[in-house]
Amino acid sequence: MLFHKHKSLFFHVGKAAGSSVEQTFLQSTPKFSIPNYDLFYGWEPKKGIYLQHATAAFVQKNIHPRMFEEYFKFTVVRNPFTRLVSVFNYNHKGHTAKYETFENFILNLRTILNKTHHQNGSHYIDQVHYSHIENERVCDEVVFFEDLPHGFKVIQRKTKLIQPLKHINKGRVGVNGSKAMHECYSKEMVELMLDVYARDFDTFGYSANPRQTQASLTVGRVLKRVFFI
Repeated sequence: MLFHKHKSLFFHVGKAAGSSVEQTFLQSTPKFSIPNYDLFYGWEPKKGIYLQHATAAFVQKNIHPRMFEEYFKFTVVRNPFTRLVSVFNYNHKGHTAKYETFENFILNLRTILNKTHHQNGSHYIDQVHYSHIENERVCDEVVFFEDLPHGFKVIQRKTKLIQPLKHINKGRVGVNGSKAMHECYSKEMVELMLDVYARDFDTFGYSANPRQTQASLTVGRVLKRVFFI
């Protein structure tokens, strides 16, 4: 999403505080039923995508090259285990109607991701699609959802944003709000998650153990220094 006043470009990973970030910058909610390429927001029926959830590669192809090069680019990433619980709960009615349980939903992820319309951006794809293009990092800043209060202060400083972070779409902790995170995942589900989202776990330093949902912030900050030495 484009914030022209702050010369910033935000790649909105689904269920990673993106709505909070957008409304903090805009202080209002744009109309999402039609495509708005000036903000890069809204439903684009020709592409089957909500523009605000477009991948970095899709955005690069559809905005002015100079804007992509010069604007401050950032994203917020989240532990894949907690993010997928949030994704399931966000469309709980639709997911339960189709898959009945969270377990079936997770075990069907490969089938979901094989649908081509997800590749330009959706709640299900790898988060590296929002921070990287062809394995090269394009974001000036990657904020961890688990360290959001600190990370967003960095964004505020670099974009000269004064407004405090809003809290939109507060989610439930576990499936149906009734379980601790590690209880949501069986061994089979964990193995599938580690395979499907291997690049996210490796790139952002998240633990393979769903009991440990915090990001490896040290790893993340080392990665940032490597990219911007």
